[in-house]
Amino acid sequence: MHINFAFRNFTYLKSTAMKKILLVVIGLVSITQYTHGKNLNAFFSFCIFDQPGKSPYVETYLNVDGSSVKLAQNAESKWQGKIEVQWVYKQNDKIVHFDKYNLLGPAVASTSVSVPDFIDQQRVPLSNGNYILELKITDKNSADNSYSITQPVTINYADKGIHLSDIEFVESYTPTVTQGAFSKNGYDIVPLVYNYFPKTLNTLKFYTEIYLAKEVLGDEDILLGYRISGHQNNKIINNLVGFKKQKASSVNILLAELPISDVTSGNYYLEIEARDKTNQLLGSKKIVFQRSKPFERPMSIDDLSLIKIDNTFVSYMTNNDTLKDYIASLYPISAQFESNVEENVLKTNNLESMQQFFYYFWSKRNVQDPEQAWLSYQAEVSKVNVSFKSLNKKGYDTDRGRVYLQYGPPNEIYQRYSEPETFPYEIWHYNTIGNQSDGKFVFYSRNTTSNDFELLHSNVNGEYNNPNWTNNLASDPRSLIYNTKDENGTNKQVNRDKFGNRALEEFNHPK
Repeated sequence: MHINFAFRNFTYLKSTAMKKILLVVIGLVSITQYTHGKNLNAFFSFCIFDQPGKSPYVETYLNVDGSSVKLAQNAESKWQGKIEVQWVYKQNDKIVHFDKYNLLGPAVASTSVSVPDFIDQQRVPLSNGNYILELKITDKNSADNSYSITQPVTINYADKGIHLSDIEFVESYTPTVTQGAFSKNGYDIVPLVYNYFPKTLNTLKFYTEIYLAKEVLGDEDILLGYRISGHQNNKIINNLVGFKKQKASSVNILLAELPISDVTSGNYYLEIEARDKTNQLLGSKKIVFQRSKPFERPMSIDDLSLIKIDNTFVSYMTNNDTLKDYIASLYPISAQFESNVEENVLKTNNLESMQQFFYYFWSKRNVQDPEQAWLSYQAEVSKVNVSFKSLNKKGYDTDRGRVYLQYGPPNEIYQRYSEPETFPYEIWHYNTIGNQSDGKFVFYSRNTTSNDFELLHSNVNGEYNNPNWTNNLASDPRSLIYNTKDENGTNKQVNRDKFGNRALEEFNHPK
């Protein structure tokens, strides 16, 4: 019986999130699989390492979700999970390696206690060639709760020349004190079984090996460089680069880390290069990983390259002018930093950049169905384009269109287009608007033949407030003043509003 395990708590990762990360690892040498029976959840991945002068080996990592395992009482009356693990390696339908054992979870005092995840690591030496790996896991306390996967494995290490192992993502590492299952080249390394980094993980740790540098370079130094780059454009992200110089050896190791606290959601490469003292490239390796961290800082136009739009609804928006119009219509509901990006992306007139921003904008508002969010908004844009368009403006570009799109339709509209001695005007009333009640807007048109009504005054927080709005509404300033006498018979002038201008009354006391 083999019992190799370490305990870890992944409180940030749920099974529904686990299923999503498989999309980014297809086609890699180190592949993460999500295994799911009726209740049993687990992650599996592997890396291939060389041993110059000996056989290469496959190192497998199995992470079991402790909360998905059925518990049973053990001999010490504690509750514990037990997983039967079976490994089969085949080559040309011939079994070349077989192993079966029980993997025990942590013992807890009661079933109400949260059970941490536990991880198993195995190493199987195999020569160069193509293999089929079959993994089966079974919950021994729930016989019908099992799952199996089949995974191709290819090993192809050369006997000469510098080459690199696979890249292993690392949960934690410490110098080895007592040799154990997780010990490797002087360190105890607990692997990170998946290539998914949620916002709670702010450091990317990794391990790789470089082979036969001494045989090629002799006593020279070898320079190991590493960086994080964009999955689409290979552009270095946030200056996340590092270098280590080592004396060339038959096996050099690179155990390093990079801060990713400022890396936002997207797919990225971790790239590793080995170079000689003249900076000549000797070998390289890269692996893709997924970061899940919504923008917590204002987005810039430089961030657009990180957004994948393949097979999304925006990938079908291929007309520059149409897409520019769509983006321009977003201003009424855009945050300030979004407006800045919109302005910049429209200046570039680059179709892909506009598509990437448009998808970012709507996925931020509805991550499950960004297309539906856009279609609902587009329907409102169509309404304002019909109702509020003027000779040289689309409806969404007018003040009334902006207010309608930003706050929705008002509860009441008071319209006066031919009131004596005032410009045509409208007063919009909202019972509630944001966290405010009794919100009002006054729009007026100084050109009686235009449908473009400007915002003259509002009592809504953050909107244009004009204490002198009633005077500005007068089409003839002279009509604002009445000559009359007071109770003593003295001549005086008063503002017409106090004698009957309807706008102020309607604003203060909407019907």
